[in-house]
Amino acid sequence: GYIYAFDKTTGEQIWRQRVQGNTQHMTLTAGEVWVSDTSRAVRAYDRGGERVFDPATFATGTAAADEQLPLVGWDDAVFIGGAPSGRYLL
Repeated sequence: GYIYAFDKTTGEQIWRQRVQGNTQHMTLTAGEVWVSDTSRAVRAYDRGGERVFDPATFATGTAAADEQLPLVGWDDAVFIGGAPSGRYLL
């Protein structure tokens, strides 16, 4: 799948980035958009669409096959649910 950024006034597409699987969850922190996908990876992009957090897999093993990784952004931190859960600061 993809994630897209659009200008809120004109509706014009600003940027687009490919993710490994289908997008599951997205959240915002102070300057980033964080995305988890069906490959159980988490990525972050800045306002210009540049990746600022390389894909990291947070759920592994056969028990994680259908696991979702919900995300919550708060100031400059993102909270990642699932197994294992974690808090990662920029």
